Amino acid sequence: MTAIIPEVSVIIPVFGSAAYIARCVRSLFGQTLHEMEFIFVDDCTPDDSIAIIERILHDEYPQRANQVKIIRHSDNRGVATSRRHGIEAASGRYIIHCDPDDWTDNDMYATMLAEALRSDADIVICDFVIEHGHRSELSCQRPRSLDRNDIIADICGITPTPLYGSLWNKLIRREIVSPMWFVDGCNYMEDAVFLFTLLLNPGLKTGYCNCAPYHYRQTEGASITTISASRPQIMADLKMISHIHSIATHRDELTVRCIRGLTISLALRAFTAGVFDNEEFKRYYGRYHAYHRILPPKLAIQLPLLRLAMRGHYRLAYNLYLLPRTIYRSLHQ
Repeated sequence: MTAIIPEVSVIIPVFGSAAYIARCVRSLFGQTLHEMEFIFVDDCTPDDSIAIIERILHDEYPQRANQVKIIRHSDNRGVATSRRHGIEAASGRYIIHCDPDDWTDNDMYATMLAEALRSDADIVICDFVIEHGHRSELSCQRPRSLDRNDIIADICGITPTPLYGSLWNKLIRREIVSPMWFVDGCNYMEDAVFLFTLLLNPGLKTGYCNCAPYHYRQTEGASITTISASRPQIMADLKMISHIHSIATHRDELTVRCIRGLTISLALRAFTAGVFDNEEFKRYYGRYHAYHRILPPKLAIQLPLLRLAMRGHYRLAYNLYLLPRTIYRSLHQ
């Protein structure tokens, strides 16, 4: 008997999500699309997230049992490795990711798959809703155009019309991706760098769904992709910068600008971490002082401060960065 190939494989990295994962799992198992595969990657979660998944599957959605895979890590490897192992295990025609603290509308994957098939797209983008507890905010992700060059520029932050560099609102044809695009230990911006690598493919066809079926929970500290800017993670970011610079063998002007935009995003996280002295920050990041990216207005002040830090004045620049919040705290004590 010939095995049925799933239309869509959903990859869900699981770590510390017990408070939210039940809603996520019910939204996935309740999809109107039947031919699916659900790959949960247990990144050595310390709570009962996996038990919750298994209980809901057994009690409420037994018809999905043969469509579920659970991959277990013996130690905590990070979200990048979890995503990589999920792709390696996937057998669907298309893949997409879902974070365990978020949830979806029940027709999300059927709708995105229909658009992929209609337009013969390699990647389909949809809008999403940011859930702020008691308030919901629509995030429109309609590209300026479906041209690959425009989309890669927007994701890399070098245009005034940025697109969110997430994987959970992008359905991607599985055969055109490589799990090796994720770098072990590099758990910040791993999704945007994955998309950058994918979008370097000059023959890529893109599509867009004018709908917002994904609900992104933005409760502070809750997201699976919320990574604290500790010194070890900043050191991993330096590894990611080296990886970004090694990706493209053919570098046209757009590719170079994208590499610089992604580098600045990583350098900004290092700058705001406050863990360097003057010489150390200059040694690691000084070579990128001429790089540029476009920031939202509320963050625009960070770019000149970053350049000041890159020239060997990190502590001064960092103290200036902290000044507004210091003044705010003093006024509200």
